[in-house]
Amino acid sequence: MTQLLTNAGIAGPIPDTFNFKAFLTLPPPLVSVGHSIRFRNAHNCKAEQDNEDSTNITLDCRDYVGHQPVNLNVGHCLHALYPYAKEEFNELVFSEPYCAEVGPLLLFLRRKVVQGRMQEKEKEKSAKDKGPVGKPLHGSMVLMNPSSRIPGQQPAVVLPDIILHSISNKLYPPLNWFTDDHLEFIQHWLHELHTKLTRPIATTDNPSPEKILVFNMAKMITIWGSDESYSCLSPLKWQQASKNLLAALSILSDTLSPQDALTCYTFAGEFGKHRSFFINYRSFEENYTTWYEFERESCHDILKGTLFDRNYYVQQVDGHLLTKAASAVSLLSPPSSPSKRPSDSDLCTSSKVARGSNDTASTWVYVCRKRDREISYISNPILVHIS
Repeated sequence: MTQLLTNAGIAGPIPDTFNFKAFLTLPPPLVSVGHSIRFRNAHNCKAEQDNEDSTNITLDCRDYVGHQPVNLNVGHCLHALYPYAKEEFNELVFSEPYCAEVGPLLLFLRRKVVQGRMQEKEKEKSAKDKGPVGKPLHGSMVLMNPSSRIPGQQPAVVLPDIILHSISNKLYPPLNWFTDDHLEFIQHWLHELHTKLTRPIATTDNPSPEKILVFNMAKMITIWGSDESYSCLSPLKWQQASKNLLAALSILSDTLSPQDALTCYTFAGEFGKHRSFFINYRSFEENYTTWYEFERESCHDILKGTLFDRNYYVQQVDGHLLTKAASAVSLLSPPSSPSKRPSDSDLCTSSKVARGSNDTASTWVYVCRKRDREISYISNPILVHIS
């Protein structure tokens, strides 16, 4: 009776036309979502050892010289491995304690980590050997963003990189810093402002970003102030500053196709709806001081990722206007006071004064109503002209 070879799946002996390649090729990688790097490392190390033993058995079977024995079998199929993200590999390269904590590592992974560390050391050594590289003075002045004079038209506003960097790094520059005058000052006299270098958060596309120049917010507020009060911007300047902020967000946001715009959102798109709502709200300049505080808070919410909601905006702004109107009515109404009955002497005195005055032009008196010998005060007295 012919013996069945379990790994090969056929009866021995194995023919020369057998597909050995299928037993020497790794299957597609496993899905790593939900599994820690320590768990994946443990699985991969065991699979690596088993795969190595299986590969040696398969190669011995394939390269066997002479007639194949009936019981000569190939190794088992290779085990699939868990993959590693680029960020995880970089962490292993830059941190030896981290490697020890999540280890052991695969042999090929340890080899790549060692190579990565050697490359980093070579880069550092090369940078030290070169020293600071100076830029030649000749040709160093480059005309950036030139503007032409057009009669009756202001030159286009330039958005400096420090503004874009400050927005993208969630520093939330106040809105009054986005006026044309402030942006022009930033462009030409940046050395007079408070700035600092910061390193952005690493991303998949840029795992080791270089330092960038942003505003030192605490010091800048001492010279340019904040936007906590509506007095920092007139209604016209608010329109100008919000227009420039929208332009900055448009540069930083992705451009969506008409189809994607129905399901995807951008900071520029949501702030554009926000700005349009307040500009088109009734009596813009008259109600500016009333809704400004809500506008500022909702603007910050949008920059933090909150979507524009027109119904919520209408409810909030209308509520602020109704509260203001109610306060105005309460100020016009006379304060309530306990009823006071004037004495007869007071009535006689006031009557005598009214009748006794004999001006050349005319005399004005309050007309009151007397009933049952009591005088009731009228909230809006009528002035009667007696010639």
